Amino acid sequence: MSVQSLTAEGRKPLLVFPHISKTGGTTMLYHFRKSFGDDAVCSYGANGRSGRFFEGKPQFEELSGPLLAEHRLVQGHGVDEIALSRVADRDVRLIAILRHPVRLARSRFSHRTEQMKRRGETVDENEFVSEIAKDQLSDFFCTKFPSFVDDPTASRTERTISVLRKFHYVFTTEMLDQQTRGMMQDLGLPLSMERRRVTETTHVLSVSDAVLEQNNRDDIPVFEAANRLVTDRGSHNPFGFDEQGLSRALARLRDHHNSLDPTSERKKCYTRLASALCSELRAEAALQLLRLGSCPVSDPSLFTGILQEMWDKQRPKLSSQKIRLSEENRKKWGAKRPHVHV
Repeated sequence: MSVQSLTAEGRKPLLVFPHISKTGGTTMLYHFRKSFGDDAVCSYGANGRSGRFFEGKPQFEELSGPLLAEHRLVQGHGVDEIALSRVADRDVRLIAILRHPVRLARSRFSHRTEQMKRRGETVDENEFVSEIAKDQLSDFFCTKFPSFVDDPTASRTERTISVLRKFHYVFTTEMLDQQTRGMMQDLGLPLSMERRRVTETTHVLSVSDAVLEQNNRDDIPVFEAANRLVTDRGSHNPFGFDEQGLSRALARLRDHHNSLDPTSERKKCYTRLASALCSELRAEAALQLLRLGSCPVSDPSLFTGILQEMWDKQRPKLSSQKIRLSEENRKKWGAKRPHVHV
C-alpha cells in the first residue's frame, strides 16, 4: 500500500529523519514545517531539546500518546534507533540524506568554526580531520542504528549499506531536488523546496581533497552508489529497500522499548536536556524559568536537581566571555514564561 493511500485513509505515516549536519536537511525540515505545521514536527537532538523547553513543549520521551500521534515528523542530529523505538508501532517512513564526503567535511568544518567562534573558541584543523572528517556517513548510521546492521563482520561500506537499505528514502544533497519529487508527490506536498542556509560565512579547511578522500575511503563508494535517481513509488532507495529487514528491526526495537524502566528513562532524558542547556549556555535561563514555575517536564523537581548539579560543576570552568553569554541568555530567555503544552 502506498504512502498516498495511507494518507488518504487518514492513517498518516510518521517520517523519521536522522539528520547529518550540512547535508541539506535544514531545507527539507523547513519544507516539512511549512506543510505540516510546527506542532507536528519534533526536532530530536541537543538544539531541539533546549528549543522545545523554551517553547513550553514536552521532550520527545515525555510526549503523551495523543500528542505523539499528532506528529508527522521526528527529525534531528540525535535521532537514533532508541528514539525510533518509541514510535516503532507507527507506520514510519525513514529518511536519509548523504553528501559527498569531501564536500561534507569542508562544509562541516566551516559551520563548526563559525559556531565555535561565537563562543570565543577555535577549531583545530588537524583534530577536526583526524576525529570528525573520517568516514562521516558510516560512523553516523552504524553508530545510531546498530540493530540495522545485517553482518557485523562485513566491511564498513557493506555495514553502512545494510543500514541504509532499511530506509524508505535515501537521497543525496547533490540530487536532492530530483530525488525527493516522488516522496513529495506521495505525501501530497509541494514538489519544490526553498533552499535554507544555516550560515553564509565560509571558513576554509586547508587540507587537500586527497587527504579527505583517504579519510573517507569507505564512505565514498556509499555516496557514489546513492547519487542517482530511481523511480520506485512509495520509496526512493538506490540500494534497494529492504522492507522485511526493517520490519524485523522495528519488532526488536518495540520489544526493547517495552522492557525499559520508565524512571530510569526519564532521568536519561533530563540528563540529556540538562547537558544541552549547559552546552548552549542557557542553563541559568532555564533555572530561572523553573523558579517561576514554568516547566514543560513531568517532574520539575527531579529535572531542577539534575540541571542545577550539572551547571554548578560547569560554571566555575567558564571563561568570562561564556559567563557574559550565559547572563545574556538568562535575560533573553529566563524572563519568558511560555505556555506549557500538555
